Amino acid sequence: SLNDSSPVDNNISIFPNPVDDRFSLKGKSKHYHTEILDAVGQVKDDLGKISSDTLVDVSWLPNGIYFLRLEDKSNKRIELLKCIKM
Repeated sequence: SLNDSSPVDNNISIFPNPVDDRFSLKGKSKHYHTEILDAVGQVKDDLGKISSDTLVDVSWLPNGIYFLRLEDKSNKRIELLKCIKM
C-alpha cells in the first residue's frame, strides 16, 4: 500500500522541469513503472516501464501541474515527482 512505501531514489528528477514537449528522467538507469497523474490524481497516461534514458513526449498534455508516479515493483517502492507542463 502507499502508506508502506518509501522513496524509490532521492536522486531521480525530471529534466527539463518545467516541461515543454518532452522530458526524461535523470538519475540511476533503473527501470520504473511510470504513470502521469493530473493535479487531482487522475491517471492521464500509463507509460509502462521507463528508465533515465527514455525521452517522453507530453506535447499532447494541456499546460498545468502533473505528477509522475514511479513504482519499483521489485521492492514495492513508490515516488511522486512534480512536473510543470508549459
